Amino acid sequence: MRVDRAGLWVLTETESRALLAGAGIGRVVVSMKALPAALPVNYQLIGREIYFRTAAGTKLAAAVNQTVVAFEVDDFNAGGSSGWSVLVVGTARLVTDPAERALLDAAGINSWGATGGAHYVAIGIDRITGRRLWPPHAAAGGLLDTAASSGGSAR
Repeated sequence: MRVDRAGLWVLTETESRALLAGAGIGRVVVSMKALPAALPVNYQLIGREIYFRTAAGTKLAAAVNQTVVAFEVDDFNAGGSSGWSVLVVGTARLVTDPAERALLDAAGINSWGATGGAHYVAIGIDRITGRRLWPPHAAAGGLLDTAASSGGSAR
C-alpha cells in the first residue's frame, strides 16, 4: 500500500468504493455564495452513482444545474488513532426517469428532513480517492493485515 506525504495510506479505488458502499451517511459539498458548504445526507451507492433524496434547496439546485460537487464519507476511532476518509468528485443530476425513480423507491432511500425528500439526486463518480490513518503500533500488532483485508477500520 502506498503512503502519502502526510503518512496516510492511499486507498485503491476498490478499497475506497467498498468503504463508500458501507457508510450510509455522507456529506455533499457544494458552493454557496462562492463558499464551500458540506451538507449531510443519508445515501446509497448503486452502480457508479451515489443517490439521496432531498427537498427543495441547495442540494436540489446543484442537481438541477448539473453542478460538479464533492461527496465525502469517513469513519474514525479517536481512542485508537485510526480512521479513513473517501472523497468523490462528480456531477449532480436530478433523477427524472420514472423507471429509475421506481428502482430508487424500491431501494428504500429516505430523507432525514421532517418534510421528506420528494426529489432524488444522483452523483456520478468521476473521481474517487481515499486515505486511511493507522496508529504507529498497528503494523506490529497485526491490526493492519486484518482491517485492510476486510475494508473495515481497526477498532
